[in-house]
Amino acid sequence: AGPWKVGDRVTALPLNACNTCEACDAGLPALCTSGVFTGTSPLIQGAYAQLVTARGTMLQRLPDGVDFAEGAMVEPLAVGHHIVSMAEGVKGASVLVLGAGPIGVAVALFARHAGAAHVVVSERSPERRSLAEAVGATATIDPLAEDVDAAFARVAGHRPQVVFECVGVPGMLQNLIQNVPP
Repeated sequence: AGPWKVGDRVTALPLNACNTCEACDAGLPALCTSGVFTGTSPLIQGAYAQLVTARGTMLQRLPDGVDFAEGAMVEPLAVGHHIVSMAEGVKGASVLVLGAGPIGVAVALFARHAGAAHVVVSERSPERRSLAEAVGATATIDPLAEDVDAAFARVAGHRPQVVFECVGVPGMLQNLIQNVPP
C-alpha cells in the first residue's frame, strides 16, 4: 500500500467509487451503486490517456521485474482468476468460454490451471483465438463459421459442463440459460 509518491510504479483497480455510500463505508467499493469505471465516462477519462488519476486505495505497487505492459494485465487477470475460482465443478470438466478478450483469455488460462479437461473458446477474431490457444485453450471455435454447440460437442464429445460468458452481448445470457445443461 501507500504512501504514494510521483513516479511510483503501480497498477490500479479502475473503479471510482463514491466513498460515501453504505457499500463504500463497509469497504466494498465494487458494490458502490454510484461507481464508475475509468474510461467509461467523460468525467472519468482513461483508456488512451497518457495520465489518469486513481485513489490511493485502488492502487497496487508493481513488484520489481514486472514491467508496465505486464502490470496493465493485473486487473483482467485478477477478474479471470476470481471468476474461475467462484465457479464450481471446473476440475475435470469440459468448459466453454465465450469471448477471448482480456477477460475471456484470462478465464481460459485459469480454467486450464484449475484442471479443466477441455477449455474451448468461442471467438470471432482469429488473433484472439490464437491467443486463447497460446494460454491453454484446448480448442477454439469461430462462431461466424460454425455452430458453437455442435462444434463444442464435436471437440468434447458432449455439451459443456461449465460455461463462462465473457462477451456481454445483450441476450447472450438468456440464450445460455436456455441451452446449457443444468
